[in-house]
Amino acid sequence: MGGAEYFVLAYDTTTMHVIAFTGHGRDFVGAALALTKLVQEHRHQPQVRVRLEAAASVAELWRRDPMLFGRLRFPDSESGQDP
Repeated sequence: MGGAEYFVLAYDTTTMHVIAFTGHGRDFVGAALALTKLVQEHRHQPQVRVRLEAAASVAELWRRDPMLFGRLRFPDSESGQDP
C-alpha cells in the first residue's frame, strides 16, 4: 500500500527560478527540517516561496498544479518543462 511522499520546493516568485526541490520519501521529519532550513535561509527575501508538498509521486505533483510546475525554471531546464 502506497503512502504520501514529501517534497520541499523553494522558488523565486518574480523569476520562477527553482532554488531547491528535494524529495524526502515518507520522512516527514526530514522534510520539515529541510523546510525550516530553507525558510531560515530566505527569511529576508519576501519573493522566495517555500512549500512542503505531499503526493504519491513527483508526477502527481505536476498533475495537481500544472500551472505552477509548468512555469517553474529548474536549474538544468530553463524551458520550464519537467526536469
